[in-house]
Amino acid sequence: MNRQWGCNMGNLLVTGTTFGIFMAEAFIHDNMGQANSDGQFRLRLPPPRELAKIAAVIGASSLASGLLIGASDRRTGRKARVSQPRRRKCAAPRAAESN
Repeated sequence: MNRQWGCNMGNLLVTGTTFGIFMAEAFIHDNMGQANSDGQFRLRLPPPRELAKIAAVIGASSLASGLLIGASDRRTGRKARVSQPRRRKCAAPRAAESN
């Protein structure tokens, strides 16, 4: 059943990460708007109703993002993953060429 809707641990990780990052970004933008009207930048939470609206919009967008990434993975047969840096192979030291 979980596979049908594309809900696996990878999709949940993408959805949760997207939600966290964009919620933080919205929080900062809200505070920047408050600073423009107040003339002073302070970190403060928006009123509960406004916070709920922001969370609902970002939550829906994050869920859609996770589902689309999961569908893309299934369609291409690939999994999105963080790439590991490649290790460079050291060349064997060259023997001194003699003339």
